[in-house]
Amino acid sequence: MNLVLSGRARYLVKGRRYDLRPHALVWLFPGQSHILLTASPEFSMWIVTFRRPLVRESRRDRRYTILQEKDPGLDWLRRLERLEADRLDSLMRRLSESRQVSPTLFNAGLRYLLLSAMEAFRDAERVAGGPEIHPAIEKAAGILTAEAESVSEAELAGRVGLSRSHLSRLFRLQTGVPLVRFRNRQRLSRFLALYGAGQRRTMLDAALAAGFGSYAQFHRVFKELMGRAPAEHRQMHS
Repeated sequence: MNLVLSGRARYLVKGRRYDLRPHALVWLFPGQSHILLTASPEFSMWIVTFRRPLVRESRRDRRYTILQEKDPGLDWLRRLERLEADRLDSLMRRLSESRQVSPTLFNAGLRYLLLSAMEAFRDAERVAGGPEIHPAIEKAAGILTAEAESVSEAELAGRVGLSRSHLSRLFRLQTGVPLVRFRNRQRLSRFLALYGAGQRRTMLDAALAAGFGSYAQFHRVFKELMGRAPAEHRQMHS
């Protein structure tokens, strides 16, 4: 479950494009594959993953049996009223703080959050999806999400059955994101995961492992997408 706090983003879910804005409540089940296509620099959201034992316990109530489904076919995106979004945000903040104090309290709070969020989701305004995405574009986005560091554009085009130029044009037309920018965002996400707080490896090492060809390329992409230079990021996390 995700709750958007600020900024905007775009998801690709089951062949359709969706735009996320503040107060959007995103409920994704295990069988609903999803890809983040793009996000504004100020985009932020809560991400909560509920483990199976908690879900099994909660679905004993008939109102929540839908939680056992892998893909119940629900509209997965709703827009909350501001007061409801603020209430869930406050609840998640308190839960995050209690995690360090009492695991028992934290786990009990998670169950309350799960059921509260599902009730809010049911009552919220539905958000219509955008146009359907060509299967080759969805496949390309999936490949780049999993293998951004190793797949060339020519190889990618061959694997999805389009020419390189057609793939580039169609990807931008249907997702609203240039293919190169999407690839760079996946590489940057991989870099952030590899680098962490900077205690395990250098920025250059993490950048090359993430798929960037050089530090100069990494520096340019990082500043463009993050809005600050890598050195500023290192200082913030040192």
